[in-house]
Amino acid sequence: MWSPLKADVERLKALFQYRNISRASEALGMTQPQLSKDLARMEHELGAKMFVRRPQGLELSQEGERLREKIKKLDLFWEQLSEVQTEEKGPHGNISLGFHPTIGMRFFPMVLHPITEKYPALHLQTSLMPSLEISQEVRNLRLDLGIVINAIKSPELVVRKLATEFVGVWGAGSGEGKVLYYHPDMYQVQRALKKFKGVKRVAISDYEIIGETLALQPNAVGILPNPVAERHGLKSIGGKLFEVQLSLIAHKERLEQRNIKAMFLEIQRQIGS
Repeated sequence: MWSPLKADVERLKALFQYRNISRASEALGMTQPQLSKDLARMEHELGAKMFVRRPQGLELSQEGERLREKIKKLDLFWEQLSEVQTEEKGPHGNISLGFHPTIGMRFFPMVLHPITEKYPALHLQTSLMPSLEISQEVRNLRLDLGIVINAIKSPELVVRKLATEFVGVWGAGSGEGKVLYYHPDMYQVQRALKKFKGVKRVAISDYEIIGETLALQPNAVGILPNPVAERHGLKSIGGKLFEVQLSLIAHKERLEQRNIKAMFLEIQRQIGS
């Protein structure tokens, strides 16, 4: 009979979150073969398969879904007990957060790093990826929280607006650019490009490279979010093209955990202030 030791529960929680043995083992700080062996042992002791193996990763079985719900209740009990014992009122424990590298450059040094210093019991795990991918990871419970541009609409997600930014044309020179740089994955970029005919276009999938290039090349212009352009000392040429919303997102289930809800509120308070 399976004895639900806390170490086993933590292993299962990581597997439920990442649905991938390699990523779960990395998050747990253990080897993939050892985690596979532990999962096989637990499934043997439980007498049921927790996951169905698919080419893209692990899929929860019906038994696995039932166990996940029971572990959520057990995890909540442990968290409440820990709060009573330690009187920890702020964010604590392991919390995963995803954001685009450009968003990270803006907010991690001035906001997220001070939060980690303020709460010594917080262990923040970050993932750098595009906003759409972050939204999908949060919706699929593989990330606890995300900071994204133009959050997708989903009944599973809680979205809180943090700031409004704008995208415009920027440069270091007069604005008579012979080359236009842009990020091909930028929201609404194709609509923005229609405004520029007869100009050579160069696509670069990194905002910081575009910003640094424009700062050094006065004959070039680029389409950038205003925080990136301002960070590189660029001048606005032609005003705003469109606005974007920066938002904090979380799955409704994740916000049932007090430590994650505390982190959600702390980020909202720090960035939204």
